[in-house]
Amino acid sequence: MNKVLAWAAKLLLLACVMMAQQAYAALVDIVVNQSDSPDPVPSGGTLTYTIHVDNNGPDDATGVVLTDTIPAGTTFVSRTTTKGTCSGTTTTTCNIGDLVNGERATVTIVVTVPNTAGTINNTATATRNEPDSNATNDSDTNATTVTVSSNMSITKTDSADPVVQGQNYTYSIIPRNNGPQALGAAEV
Repeated sequence: MNKVLAWAAKLLLLACVMMAQQAYAALVDIVVNQSDSPDPVPSGGTLTYTIHVDNNGPDDATGVVLTDTIPAGTTFVSRTTTKGTCSGTTTTTCNIGDLVNGERATVTIVVTVPNTAGTINNTATATRNEPDSNATNDSDTNATTVTVSSNMSITKTDSADPVVQGQNYTYSIIPRNNGPQALGAAEV
């Protein structure tokens, strides 16, 4: 009986050692949220995307990478990040690195929007090394309204100056659209 108990104790000890040596799988919740400014933006104007990448834990995240392909028709101007490094112009890739539980990295991307009215969509997506408890919030898409932009000017000139009392006096009013968009019916 003592031999059986001794073997049972050894097996129990061996099982405990094996369980203690098993790797702990970290679990994180990376969340991507973005905003745009201004919205709406005038055609041909400058638009800023502010993208937050948060680690809601419960563990630390490693190898965090944010990828953002700027919308078709836009032109890359600049980007900054509060953590890590970024590269690329059509597609921005930011190697954020490690984010401890509760930490945030912010990436700002500035673009020039097209000279046409409509809606442009920007999608930012983050990846990481660990399993994510909620992968549905690892990406965020933002829709921005681009409005028609025109720059209307009016020039008013007069005829002979000074005018003698009793004579007709003529004003010429010349409206001009300085663009960049065509302007429909306008009232002067």
